[in-house]
Order: sequence, then structure tokens, then C-alpha cells
Amino acid sequence: MEIGGSFTLMITVNVDSIDETQLTISAPTGSLFYISSSLGLVPDSRSFLYAALAKNLFQNETKGASLAIDPTNDGLLLCYSNSVEKIEYLEFENIISNLFEVAAKIKEDLYGIERLDKTGGVNGQIERSMIAV
Repeated sequence: MEIGGSFTLMITVNVDSIDETQLTISAPTGSLFYISSSLGLVPDSRSFLYAALAKNLFQNETKGASLAIDPTNDGLLLCYSNSVEKIEYLEFENIISNLFEVAAKIKEDLYGIERLDKTGGVNGQIERSMIAV
């Protein structure tokens, strides 16, 4: 017997940091997983948008992630996706660590929010909660 519908696993990782960086990891049914972090609201400023887009160039500063605008709330998002089948645990762990570092760095560069921990903005313990829908 086959059960219809889909399964979505969502993990929210809360980090004890000065800028309260959070990553949301979604792995809906399929072959990709998605990671995003809301960085802040996008001001009505050409220089801000220029600086944000310049960080996307070849994805060097974003370590493979992309910056995007969420049209539902005019927020700036750091976004990343990859194949579930091709990822190893250590690589996934490095991706998460890199994205925390990138999110904190972009907040510092674009919004002027300084990090307490200059090695990536992660202080203290990481709290994980899972929600299956």
C-alpha cells in the first residue's frame, strides 16, 4: 500500500551569536536540500543592492551560496542548495559552518553588525529542532 502526499523535513538551527544568525534547512521529497538565512530587510538604496550583488560574483565571497531578495517581505536571503545523494556528512558539516560564517560576514559588511566571534559568528551551543510536516 502506498501513502500519497509528500514529506518535508525542516531543521532550524539557532545560534547564540550577537547577530542571532539562523539557518533553515529544508529537505523536501526529492533529490535536493535547501539552506537559507534571513539577513535583514533590503533598504531602498542602490549602493546597498550593488554591494549585495557584488558579493554574488562567482560566489567567491558567499562560498557557493547566493544572495536573493524575498519578495514576500523585502528581506535579503543567503541561499544554498545541493544534492542529497551526493553529499557526505563532513561536507554537509563544512557547508553549515561556512554559511554561518558567510551570513555573519555579510551582515557585518552590509548592515554594520559586528560579530563577537570573528571566526564565524558562532558562540556557544547550537540548538536544533525538527519539524516534520
